[in-house]
Amino acid sequence: AGSAVVSLEFTVKDRNATAQFAAVPVQVLLPPIEAGVWRVQIESQDQFLTLEATGPSETIERLQAADAPLIALLALSSDDLERGIASKEVSFGQLRAGVLAPLPESVKVSAAKSAVRFTVTRAVGP
Repeated sequence: AGSAVVSLEFTVKDRNATAQFAAVPVQVLLPPIEAGVWRVQIESQDQFLTLEATGPSETIERLQAADAPLIALLALSSDDLERGIASKEVSFGQLRAGVLAPLPESVKVSAAKSAVRFTVTRAVGP
């Protein structure tokens, strides 16, 4: 009995995609107890960030769709507000049906600028 030699060739398709996001808005997160006490004004040139996201093609396509946009989150603690800090690193998430959601772990985001500048002032009046 002779043995047959079989030669197989596989092409691996890269299922990852990379997309540029030119105007990702920065949203401010404050502890509820501080919301009426402080005003946070993000510097005009830092209100929108340019990002690059890499991950599974289907996930990146969903992030590009209008129904689940990327957002940059400036989370300030009570200590940050009291100290009057003027710059902080942001994190990234997405809005799903208007609700803040974390990015899938398979998505990696990089930004040329990941810290934003802002001014914290005490709110006046009721």
